[in-house]
Amino acid sequence: MKTNTWQEYEQEMLQHTTGYTVTEFKGRGSYETRPFKRLRKAQEWYRLVKKSSPDSKILIYAVCQPPNRQLTVSLPVSDFRYELNLV
Repeated sequence: MKTNTWQEYEQEMLQHTTGYTVTEFKGRGSYETRPFKRLRKAQEWYRLVKKSSPDSKILIYAVCQPPNRQLTVSLPVSDFRYELNLV
């Protein structure tokens, strides 16, 4: 499929989501990453971290494996999309 916009590219990638990761910035090049199979579990972890540390820098990524790529593609899932369960 040929994509013309970033929205079309993102939508195509999200159709091939294999899981999710929650990545938290720990400072100066240090990150903690947790894998999840389901978005709901990733959201729960995100909310738990944000509740205990509201200023934490944390993000959910969709891990995508489209059939035309050998490597996975990780796309950040923005706050409003997973809060509203649009993914």
